[in-house]
Amino acid sequence: WAPCGCCDSDWPPLINLSFVPSSPSFADVDSQITLPQLLYMSIFEVFFYSLNFYVGSLELKAIDMGGSMFIHAFGAYFGLGATVFLTKKEDSAGHPNFGSQYSSDLMAMIGTIFLWLYWPSFNGALAGPRQFRVVINTVLSLVGSCLGAYTASRLLRGLKFDMVDIQNSTLAGGVAVGSSADLVIDPGPAILIATIAGVASVVGYVYL
Repeated sequence: WAPCGCCDSDWPPLINLSFVPSSPSFADVDSQITLPQLLYMSIFEVFFYSLNFYVGSLELKAIDMGGSMFIHAFGAYFGLGATVFLTKKEDSAGHPNFGSQYSSDLMAMIGTIFLWLYWPSFNGALAGPRQFRVVINTVLSLVGSCLGAYTASRLLRGLKFDMVDIQNSTLAGGVAVGSSADLVIDPGPAILIATIAGVASVVGYVYL
């Protein structure tokens, strides 16, 4: 759409831009970053995300339908790098801001529910005629990650559920199947992949 003829724009680039992985990165540093640092981090992240997307998608022709590589993996590693850069060694453990509270857990759980409901739309936004396949694979994977997350949390947390596990690991299936959500995947493998992802996510929260 270019009414003046001076520029060209279409909805796929706008959707990709809206998927800039600020949320995964922000989740890594939200308790230890100031507003100016967050502004600088956002500027750098948009630049490196665009560079990563250009190299991976346009040069290497990698297919990442749900953004598991270009959004979630990049955002996670960028956030970890920012955490190492911004965190002092003496503040790396035991800081009061690192813990959760009932109100924050409640709001995060509401966010988890919305993410769980809208994740099929997230993965299938650019799938075109393959959207029905993406939605089915994503829903099955989300169910599988819930099974794995709840089971692992119960077994590894002393027969109790932990809110951190439920808020995050139940969404692991949507990330795990994202890159291959538009492919022909049987229900069994889709659920199995997501179950493993849910269990691995809980194990990471417990032991790492």
